[in-house]
Amino acid sequence: METTTETTATPATAAGPAVPVPAQPESESRTDPESLVASILDDVAHLLPEQAPLSFFVHHNTLHAFEDLPFQDAVVHASELLGTQPFQTERAFAEHLRSGRIREDDVRAVLAPHDEVDGDVEVVPGGPTLAEFRLRRLTTLFEIPQGAGLRWLLEDDDARRRCHPWVDDARRAALRRQAGRIFEPHGGGGQDTPGFPDTSDSPASGRPDSQAEVRRPATGSRGARHNSPGRHEAALSASRRGAARTPGRGGRPGWTGNGRALSGQRTPKARLLAEVWETLERQRPPAPAIAVPARRRDQILRLLGVDTDEFAHPVLIRLCSAFLDQGIAYWQMPEREDGLLGVFRRLFGLPGGRPDPVWRGLDVVLREQAAQGWTATRTVVWALRALQLPESVWPATIRANLLSLRGWAGMVRQFEIRPDRVPVQPSPARLVDFLAVQLLLKVFATRYVLTERIGPGAEPADLGPLGSVSSPATFDSPTLSDVTGTPATYDSPAAVSTPTAPNAATVASASAAFGAQPGFGGSSSEPLAIQPRAVHAVDEASIDTALVYEAFVLAQLVDVDLGLLTEDRWASAWLRAVADFDEQRRRWLLHQAYERRYRMIILDALCAHGRNSTPAAEVDAPPTDFLAVFCMDEREESLRRHLEEHCPAVRTYGAAGFFGVTMAYQGLDDIRPRALCPVTTTPRHLVMERAVDETEHAAYRRAMRRYGHVGHAVSRARGTLGRGAALTALAGLASTVPLVSRCLFPRTAEHWARHVHHRVAPRPRTRLVLECPDDVEHLEDTPASATMSATPGTASGALVPGVGSAPLRLGYTVAEMTDIVDAMLTNIGLTGTAATAVTAAPDAVTSRSTTESATMPGATTAGRAGSRAERLVLIVGHGSSSLNNPHEAAHDCGATGGGQGGPNARVFAAMANHPRVRDSLAQRGIRLDPSIWFIGAYHNTCDESIDYFDTDLVPDRFRPALDRVRAAMDAACRLDAHERCRRFESAPTDLDAEQALAHVQEHARDIGQPRPEYGHATNAVCVIGRRSRTRGLYLDRRAFLVSYDPTTDPDGEVLTRLLLSAGPVGAGINLEYYFSFIDPVGYGSGTKLPHNITALVGVMDGHASDLRTGLPWQMVEIHEPMRLLVIAEAEPELLSRLLRDNPGLDRLASGGWIQLAAWDPQGPDIHLYVDGTFRQHHPNDLTLPVVTRSVEFYAGRRDHLGCAEVLGTPPPAAADETAAARRPGPGPDRARWPTASPPGAGLAVDDHAVNDHAGGQPVNPRPAG
Repeated sequence: METTTETTATPATAAGPAVPVPAQPESESRTDPESLVASILDDVAHLLPEQAPLSFFVHHNTLHAFEDLPFQDAVVHASELLGTQPFQTERAFAEHLRSGRIREDDVRAVLAPHDEVDGDVEVVPGGPTLAEFRLRRLTTLFEIPQGAGLRWLLEDDDARRRCHPWVDDARRAALRRQAGRIFEPHGGGGQDTPGFPDTSDSPASGRPDSQAEVRRPATGSRGARHNSPGRHEAALSASRRGAARTPGRGGRPGWTGNGRALSGQRTPKARLLAEVWETLERQRPPAPAIAVPARRRDQILRLLGVDTDEFAHPVLIRLCSAFLDQGIAYWQMPEREDGLLGVFRRLFGLPGGRPDPVWRGLDVVLREQAAQGWTATRTVVWALRALQLPESVWPATIRANLLSLRGWAGMVRQFEIRPDRVPVQPSPARLVDFLAVQLLLKVFATRYVLTERIGPGAEPADLGPLGSVSSPATFDSPTLSDVTGTPATYDSPAAVSTPTAPNAATVASASAAFGAQPGFGGSSSEPLAIQPRAVHAVDEASIDTALVYEAFVLAQLVDVDLGLLTEDRWASAWLRAVADFDEQRRRWLLHQAYERRYRMIILDALCAHGRNSTPAAEVDAPPTDFLAVFCMDEREESLRRHLEEHCPAVRTYGAAGFFGVTMAYQGLDDIRPRALCPVTTTPRHLVMERAVDETEHAAYRRAMRRYGHVGHAVSRARGTLGRGAALTALAGLASTVPLVSRCLFPRTAEHWARHVHHRVAPRPRTRLVLECPDDVEHLEDTPASATMSATPGTASGALVPGVGSAPLRLGYTVAEMTDIVDAMLTNIGLTGTAATAVTAAPDAVTSRSTTESATMPGATTAGRAGSRAERLVLIVGHGSSSLNNPHEAAHDCGATGGGQGGPNARVFAAMANHPRVRDSLAQRGIRLDPSIWFIGAYHNTCDESIDYFDTDLVPDRFRPALDRVRAAMDAACRLDAHERCRRFESAPTDLDAEQALAHVQEHARDIGQPRPEYGHATNAVCVIGRRSRTRGLYLDRRAFLVSYDPTTDPDGEVLTRLLLSAGPVGAGINLEYYFSFIDPVGYGSGTKLPHNITALVGVMDGHASDLRTGLPWQMVEIHEPMRLLVIAEAEPELLSRLLRDNPGLDRLASGGWIQLAAWDPQGPDIHLYVDGTFRQHHPNDLTLPVVTRSVEFYAGRRDHLGCAEVLGTPPPAAADETAAARRPGPGPDRARWPTASPPGAGLAVDDHAVNDHAGGQPVNPRPAG
């Protein structure tokens, strides 16, 4: 036990007496404790969630703090620290094995590197080798009960003497023969003893359906190795042991016929099973060392059954919610500028205190600390010493306390370091303030519980030390009876919700409580007797018993001689093999097998498709009607595919959705700008949207202001007693009509609401303020009104969301715009080689044999002959809008920092159409002919609508082309909606394209819909390369598609930029979905049903919980948790060099956070990056199902699909656009999905090829090549 000196006190001031400072233990170092606390906070802060407020929700790696570790080590370390799951559960993997999602060849493949080392070693003589043992264990996943469930199974169900239900009849017969050889060596022949029924047999069919087992024969021929002399020796040894146990031959006293051990063991097999259990239990390894809890709360909960968090956390949650509030609260928190600790001292330090006896004396302490000017760091030091914690455990204690409310702690940290992400009004939040308030509450809650449960003389040190590691036998912590002198009963936390009146000494002043009162800084009384805690030892014993149970069941299922396991040395060897191959290791290997199955599917499909569509095929593509550039988002993959099927003359490209425009944007309705660019970059330019007609704009602003005033008045009135009651009585009935309409007829209600809004406040036509003076060097001499935003404070460096406090310059120079357009067109391969022109003019291309890099992609024959066929280049940003969805921003574009990509598309199109920009591009060798026009557009991925920007500026000669673009995009959106509906259980199976579009629009407008869209769910792969390599390949909306032409990038400069942008963005999205699915409670935000928006910054479960970070379950429920597979069209040598030159990218690839593959630009070969080298992928199946339309492949299927080759058809007539999504079925006008899944479809539901899919019509697989 530590020795402490008497309490020291700071000098008293005129404001009041000094607050006693608990003395530092004599054994402690004399380093500055406040500096120590600050250092610990810096280290712990990076473990907190980095999720911004809801309006700035950006996907990121949930375990960003562990990226310096390999993926496997990181997830395991995080699971130990946070109490979360690292991988899917064995129950989930068992279902994957049963369904064929994981195959035995996948398991063998991931085991192969391990088996090369020691796979031939036998676990026990004559038994399975380690390779066979691991394979059987991974493919035989049975449930292992824990705690009370295991005790009941062993004691009441008599599992020690009964075969496991999964043991089949053949194995049961083998076990009877083994028992007969041991216990009846001179007769019986392995039959059960006459007159004694075999009570150890339970039906083999009793295997639970929910568990999966890839069964291998337990008996029969096992090759020459299993007829080795070692096996005969084992049998002879078993026979001798059986003879020794025969009655009358000595042996164990338990087997004498009337011994107690024979009670209930009526057959030789039951006797054998019982002895195997006894031997395994005797050889059980010692329990591993356990970590003592790092918080007094954990000690109190284990010993006294009271959770002090239930006292402190509700207070802290309400305080943080009010302090960070962005407009929900009716009353604003006063004096917020003083910080969280200052507000806490003011509110809780008011004279009179609080009626709750837990906090009696807190007001005195808070007033004295405030009067003496204590900082938050000093308050933390005081609280840690009041809890009698040595400095050696401060890091663990501070970390454990912050992580106990890591959602709120992380949000406070975000307010502190990223105030630009605060939606409305930043608050002076500091993490050290949060910790100080938390520890202050914990001190008083601990004091109260100890006083109530133990007595006035109790102090925290009596609970035992924190932070040490010991085994259960030496755990130096008192039992409840040691502390209280009463039997060790563990009451529920509710037992202290209405405590009895405390002793008078307990409610003394805070100075007395923490000074003179024993246990809080004064002279301590004699320490209580410390003895091992039996309850903890029982828990550890149950863990060890679970290991014995696992080994016991596995011995029955695997072809091993149970008689051998009655010997201590072989029982120990068997237990060691089972323990070494523990659950964590099994789940990691099964996770790799799970990833391998999809990786084989996609890589085989790309190899097969690469043989059918060579890179040179793009030169011979049909004439281009128009070009469309989309975001790389996997939701745009299906839209691009349907657009190409409907209109084969179109070419599509993929790029990061901010389209190279790093800007802060302020729309007409925005009160201030916000950043629309990746979160890793900081914009320095501001683009504003302004009305063309100021008269229209003034009328619009007046209407919107009136609308806002009415809404604000109604909202404020609801929070008052009188006006709220009057409003309910007068307007309640009237508000019922729109509410019921929104619930029953969401599309109609939304249509009328938009119609009324447009009539009341018609939105004026707008333009972008895009260009700034060219003379950047003399901007300081230019009047601010000419270069800066009219937004107040922007020029002076006021906070801008997503930007910070750096001043923003209004618009771009021509040179800057030229750089953006040049880089964007170059990155996606629209410019050809750096020295060639992008044009449709006659002088650009002179013959059909000219390479693709010398022409604007898709230049028509007429264009090459000399005509100027007008073509449009569509730049499509995306976002999402839905009602009653707190996580709406999570559906927006990740490349724009959680914003919507429409403004970026509009800005880029305006830049590319700028005459001076085109002149500058021509000087660089990139000619944009006047016959080419760029149009910005916005795709709403939720309701499948397309908005086009600045169409009034489109020249008249482009109008016919624009009409064709609109028709093609509308048709593609209907088809995209039809494919999306297959995932919605609420969508009937007989929808046509028009009905599917109506269904997704209803999803977006329904206020009771928890699944307006699935967002990035199912994302799995990112392909960086030419679209010709993947065009016509069905990818099931699972692929990020980034356009890149390796023939124009010999040095890999463009590829480096793409990998550095697309890699982290895609990995962040993928990993957040991975972790939110793996542990929806620990990493995700759980189900949406109990969510309540708090402070406009996050969601809680109910009215008082931790902030729920991560994604809700309804967004990830159809996801397959796999690491992103990044496939780059490049040589392996080039990728290896890029990894060496970019440590951040190498950390993702070499650390296993992403999977990386190199796709040969000249052929179909693919090399996978494994253990620091690229290894060639060897395809297993080069056949692909062939369909003419995507709908033929996915129709009727709601599960994950493989890949298929989509041949496509000529564009249908306008009258047949709706029929494009239909397939033959009953009736002339309705396309019906089959009610049952076609045989052989989906992911490996049987032993046939994974890609043997059917979609209602015959699908003809054809070999590649």
